Amino acid sequence: GLAGAAVASVLAEALTMLYFIGYLVIKTRLKKYGLHKYLLWKQSLFNNIFRLSVWIMLQNLLNWGSWLYFFIEIEKLGANALAISNILRSVSSIPYVIASALSVVISSIISNLIGAGKDHEVLSTIVRTIKLGAVPYYICFLIMALFPEELLRIYTDNFDLIKQATNPFYAMLIPYMFARPAMIYFYAICGTGKTKIAMFVEFLSSIVYVISIRLII
Repeated sequence: GLAGAAVASVLAEALTMLYFIGYLVIKTRLKKYGLHKYLLWKQSLFNNIFRLSVWIMLQNLLNWGSWLYFFIEIEKLGANALAISNILRSVSSIPYVIASALSVVISSIISNLIGAGKDHEVLSTIVRTIKLGAVPYYICFLIMALFPEELLRIYTDNFDLIKQATNPFYAMLIPYMFARPAMIYFYAICGTGKTKIAMFVEFLSSIVYVISIRLII
């Protein structure tokens, strides 16, 4: 049930953390990169990291909280609506993976540019990244728009469920037309270290999302 899923998720995160720590200590040349200095506890360093990361934690809380609210409201509509929403959530992972991949990369690139003192290249790099992923992203988008039933059939063989999911499928695709450039700009803000601003953007988006759910459902 939900409790078991929560425990499994926490254990998976803990094992992942231990793996990364082990890999860092065993495989990485700590002294060469000066990483051995950071294995000791430094309160000032912790405070600096916490000031940045606390806003990212709140941002993720808002993100997943709004998703949880959505599925709670959908569940009230019945098993059929919940099944359709789960299918569409799985299908939406296709464009999401493409959009988020470039977005996460741009965050690291922006941080590197600022660290290298190349602030003047930040905006041009964002624009180039948006152009770079446009072709594969919108080709994937077009294929999904042209063959919705074939795509939905991968997740279920229930013909009635596929028919009922087709219109919501197109409704889901519309926001994804703008999601890729929006996500790139959002993660670029995170890459600048302005995590408080990124959290504020997430807060406004979550408020609009929750209000829309209330109005529609």
